[in-house]
Amino acid sequence: MQLLLLASVVLLFGGSANALTLFGIGYFSPTSGLLEKIHPTFYLAVVAAGAALLNRSPADITPGPMPLAAGRQLAVVAGALGLSLVAGFEAGGGELSILVVTFALPAVLAIALRSAAPDTTEAMDRFLQLFFAANSLLALFEAATGQRLLPFVAGTHLIDFDNRPTALLGHPLNNGLMTGVFILAIMMRDRRARPSVLPVLMLVLHAAAMLSFGARAAVGGLLALLALRLLVATGTALVKGQGRRDFLRFGAFAIALLVASPVLLHLGVADVLIERISDAGGSNETRYAAFQMIASVSLSELMLGTSFFVREDMMLFFDSPYGIELSWIGLALTFGVPAAFALIVSTHALLLSAGRSSATSSAFIVLYFALVTFTSVSISSKSLLTSQCLVVLAVLMEKQAAPVARRPAQRGDALPRRWPRPSSRLPV
Repeated sequence: MQLLLLASVVLLFGGSANALTLFGIGYFSPTSGLLEKIHPTFYLAVVAAGAALLNRSPADITPGPMPLAAGRQLAVVAGALGLSLVAGFEAGGGELSILVVTFALPAVLAIALRSAAPDTTEAMDRFLQLFFAANSLLALFEAATGQRLLPFVAGTHLIDFDNRPTALLGHPLNNGLMTGVFILAIMMRDRRARPSVLPVLMLVLHAAAMLSFGARAAVGGLLALLALRLLVATGTALVKGQGRRDFLRFGAFAIALLVASPVLLHLGVADVLIERISDAGGSNETRYAAFQMIASVSLSELMLGTSFFVREDMMLFFDSPYGIELSWIGLALTFGVPAAFALIVSTHALLLSAGRSSATSSAFIVLYFALVTFTSVSISSKSLLTSQCLVVLAVLMEKQAAPVARRPAQRGDALPRRWPRPSSRLPV
C-alpha cells in the first residue's frame, strides 16, 4: 500500500494534461468516455485510501483534522453533484469530471496520506525536491532554447502562440503557482534550521524559473507574502528576541535575490514576465469578460448554475474562448453561487488541515494559493492544483519535533533517585 501511495504522488505531479495528451489519453477530449476523462491518479488514490481505511487499527478510530476535513469535502462534492442533477445535468460540460478531479481527489488523497509510513513520507519529500529542481531546470532550458519537452494544450486546443515554458507541470500559470507554493513551504518548513548555501541557491533557481513562466499573479503574490513574512520575522526578532534564524533565512534569500536579479535580467530570464506585464495579450480583457458573463445570467442560473452550452455561447460572445478566466466566477456559473461557495470554503479548509507544522506558516501558503487561483481558470476546470498543494503541505510541512539539547553531567548534579537515599539519622 505504501508503494501505491508513493506511485499516486509521482503520477499526480508527473501526469500533467500535456503528458497525458502526449501518450494519447483523451483527458480533455469531449469524445472520450467518463473513465478516461478522470485523471489516473484518482484510481490509485481510491485504492490507497481504501487500503488505509481497511488497515486502520482499533486505536486509530478517532480521525484527525485532515480526514475530518476530507469527509466534509466529499460531502460538499456530493451535494454539488446532487444540485447539478436536480438543475438538469447536461453531458458534455465536464461538471462530473471537474468535481471528481479538482475537488474529490484531494479529499481521497488526504485519507490515504494519513496512513503514510515515515519512510514513505521521506521518499515523497525527496521526490518533491528532485521533481521541482528538474522542473525549474527544464523551464530555464525551454525559455533559453524555445523548445518544449511536452506539447502545450489547454483543454482541446493546442497552444502554439504562447512562448512561455511549460516544463513538467503543464500550463505556465500552474507552474508558477506550484513553484511559489514550493518556495514558501521550503522556507517555512523548519524555522529552527540554520540557513545554508545550497538551499538558498536552490530557492534562487526556483525563483528564476518563476520569472520565466511569466505568471504575474504568482510572482506578485509571492513577493508580497515574502515581504510580509520578512517584516513579521524582523519584528519578532527585535521585539521578542525570538525567531532570529527565521529572520536570517528570509534575509539570506532576499539578499541572494537582489544579487542575482541583475544577472537574471541580463540573461533575459524575466523577459517573458516583463512582456506579460507590458502587454498581457488579451488576458486582462478575458478577466473583465468573466464579470460580464456573471452579470448577464438570471437569478435562477446564478443560484443553480448554467449548462455547458450556455457557458460556451457566453465565452464565444464575450471573446473568452479558452475558459472563464476567474475561477470563482467559473464555479458560480457552473454549479451556482451556493455550491461554489461551499466548494471553495471546504477546499481551503482541507488545505489548512494538511499543514501540520505551523498554523501560521500553513495559512500563509493557503492564502497565497487562494489569491493566485482566484485570478485564473485554475480550480474552476479539471485541475490537479489543489491535490498538488495538499501533498506539498502534508509532506513538506510535516511537524518535526524539536531536538532536546542535553548537556553532559557535571559534578554536583543531583543523582537520579532510583533508590531511597540512606537516612542521615543514627539508629536509636
